[in-house]
Amino acid sequence: MAASDKMLENNEEELNDGHVVHYSYYICNLNTIKSWAFEKKFTTKCSVLSTSWQFKMLFQQVPDATCSITLRRTDEVKISVMASMYVSLSRETQCSTYYSEKFEKNEMLPGQEVQKSIAEVIPNEHLSTTFFKKIDIAATIIILNCHSMIKTDLKRNLKILKKRMTISNM
Repeated sequence: MAASDKMLENNEEELNDGHVVHYSYYICNLNTIKSWAFEKKFTTKCSVLSTSWQFKMLFQQVPDATCSITLRRTDEVKISVMASMYVSLSRETQCSTYYSEKFEKNEMLPGQEVQKSIAEVIPNEHLSTTFFKKIDIAATIIILNCHSMIKTDLKRNLKILKKRMTISNM
């Protein structure tokens, strides 16, 4: 993160069948910055299936103010999980969200990513004004099915193992 931004919140919460990771930060004077990048690598604190991720946001003002958002799975466990991202941008002056979007992938394996490009994330007519003096950004990442899929596989493997043991004891 650059000198013109600040992390407000970074937390992870465990759900019955997954994890929620939340980042909240702001950028000041985006109209004076040609490009700005935010990147976080994290690993879910999961006792069943811990997965690793890379989250990136890149704002660029050339030629228009655009934003690229990427969530990439970086671990090597070949079990799919569901990944969702909710991103919202709001202005300090009005405390209202002017952009929000959800994007997701139902089955995400290692090496795969979810990517979104937002054209004109800041309307060009407002780039040179104080309209966007401070932008608040909230990103929520939800990883699901990491608990139930392992439990299902374990139950199935236990049934197979019990059958084999029963057959070998006959």
